Amino acid sequence: PHGWDSLVDPWVDSLAVKADKIPSAYRIWQSAHRYLQAGDTERAELCVQLNALMHSSAVPAATRLGEGTVFGYGGIGVVIHALADLGKGLTIAPHVTIGGNGKPVRRIGTGAPTVPMIGDYAVLSTGAKVLGGCVVGPFAIVAPNAVVIDDVAPGAIVGGVPARVIGRVDPEQPFRHKAKYLPLRGLDDAAFRALFDET
Repeated sequence: PHGWDSLVDPWVDSLAVKADKIPSAYRIWQSAHRYLQAGDTERAELCVQLNALMHSSAVPAATRLGEGTVFGYGGIGVVIHALADLGKGLTIAPHVTIGGNGKPVRRIGTGAPTVPMIGDYAVLSTGAKVLGGCVVGPFAIVAPNAVVIDDVAPGAIVGGVPARVIGRVDPEQPFRHKAKYLPLRGLDDAAFRALFDET
């Protein structure tokens, strides 16, 4: 049956693609970013709106996301500040916020934006908030629902409100945490260890 709701049914009918063909928030951002770089601001903004519609996410076209970033569950509810500096190979789970703190200068240097810098291969777990001019180091893991307002050392595991160190990725056996690093799951343990050591 069909035709029960004159507002919902046209939207359902317009879905010509199956759910497994819906692009992730990262892929939509890639298109938005490319359009913006090509000077097509109107199409870039349409991509931003598509991300909001499909994933309830706010990922501005101007955001700099590193290559190979993976959004868990396609990127549901992710909010990223346009000026955030994001490394490559990140794991960004649902409902993560990466945002400013409203202060005029970055805590680590005058004149820089008061938004986070996230190092390569960091993991931002479900519901994590990373706010203000803090730096999250490479391979750091931010636990679910943690609120990060201070720097996080490379390989540190932080949790709580405000976030504090609750563990470390063991440099002798970093592959014990490999399952958390979505973009790196395909690496064997030796390759993962080598990447961890060089970063």
